[in-house]
Amino acid sequence: MQPSGTAFASSSSQTTPRLPPVIVLEQDKPCVSTSMRKVSPVSSQGIKRLGKTIPREEIKNKQITELTEARLALIKKEEQQMDELHKIRLEEAIYRKEAARLQMLQEELKLKQLQNEN
Repeated sequence: MQPSGTAFASSSSQTTPRLPPVIVLEQDKPCVSTSMRKVSPVSSQGIKRLGKTIPREEIKNKQITELTEARLALIKKEEQQMDELHKIRLEEAIYRKEAARLQMLQEELKLKQLQNEN
């Protein structure tokens, strides 16, 4: 039996989902997750420092420029280090080639000495 004249009787036939109750916290009383200081929202106009207002876009663009310059400096430094490493590896290859040549000449000399003794 359905009770007549209630809000539930008319809404039960439509089967609308019921939302959970909304919990409202008191903002005046600090709890564990809130700060004791009141936080004022920062306007989108800008940040006031030393008596002058700096627009947010200008701050963002300045930071992007600084980061880009720092990144380019790091890339340039990395390229220099890679060039130095390449030069070192070329020198090592030359030394290895000369060491192999020296060893081959020493073996030829030993072979000639053995042939001369016989």
